Amino acid sequence: MADDTTTESTENQPATDEAPPAKTEVDWKAKAREWENRAKANKTAADELASLKAAQMTEQERLTAQLQEATSAAETARAEALRLRIAVQYKVSDEDAELYLTGADEATLIRRAEGLASRENDRRKGGNHVAREGTTQTTPENEKRQFAGDLFSRET
Repeated sequence: MADDTTTESTENQPATDEAPPAKTEVDWKAKAREWENRAKANKTAADELASLKAAQMTEQERLTAQLQEATSAAETARAEALRLRIAVQYKVSDEDAELYLTGADEATLIRRAEGLASRENDRRKGGNHVAREGTTQTTPENEKRQFAGDLFSRET
């Protein structure tokens, strides 16, 4: 009977060598989906909040917001018209005007347009010059025959 108690006591004790596997891997796809769903929920909540705020605005606040939008649109249109007027005045190409005429005031735009125009004038003044353009040198026919004969002669 003593043998029975020793075998039972060893069976009831857990083995210390075997440790339960630790789960260290994170399911990143699941986490990404979770954060994506949270972001979508936040977006819809933000949209609802903006619509509620717009609905709660008084008539004067709405008119003030519309006035600000109209003022900024008018200012943008005025700046664009000024830029295009200066570009035409100084004969600046559309691409150069879009890239370089980005100043906020008229003086800056004029300075940049004058710089672009002077650069273009300098390029036109120098012109494209290729030395000896149009002058061809011809070799006499006898020299060509002699060269061909020397090239293909069978002298070894």
